[in-house]
Amino acid sequence: MKVVMDKKESNKRNKGIENGLQSTNSIDILRAIKMLRKDGEAEHIALVIKALHNSNDDEVSNDIVKFLNDLKIQIAMPPIMEALGNKDLEDVHVFLLQAIWNSRLDATPHVEELVNLATKSDYLTCLEVLTIIENLEVKPDDEVITAMNTQIRDALLDNKESRELLMSMMETLNEIMIG
Repeated sequence: MKVVMDKKESNKRNKGIENGLQSTNSIDILRAIKMLRKDGEAEHIALVIKALHNSNDDEVSNDIVKFLNDLKIQIAMPPIMEALGNKDLEDVHVFLLQAIWNSRLDATPHVEELVNLATKSDYLTCLEVLTIIENLEVKPDDEVITAMNTQIRDALLDNKESRELLMSMMETLNEIMIG
């Protein structure tokens, strides 16, 4: 039988998760991640991302990345996309992109933002965005694909490091459009 937490206990548990994620103590962070797996809320995702960014402990970082890769809730996308737009969190962008495709989250509504990120980022970020595009389950509108192809074409001159990946991205988008 599942016991339903009352509001007071739920608030106490959420506060414990929040405090743990904001802690500098590895044990507290790991405990909070464990609690999140059981009773987490979508609003905790932003704190998880910040904890990953602030972590200097490999065990903590690995546990957070595993947690992010196990997300199966689409409401995790807005805080992930917000973090991907934050230059201060650039060191965790690759992990967030990996989480999107590992968790099979629907990135279609955000594909333009992801392509924009890829055209302005490093090789590894571009690779992760390409992987997301290759695994899209919902086809973006043809107009969106055309606009992304134009953006990628313009970026080819400026982003020599990721040129081949960007060309592959264009090919993949064209294949999606053709069907």
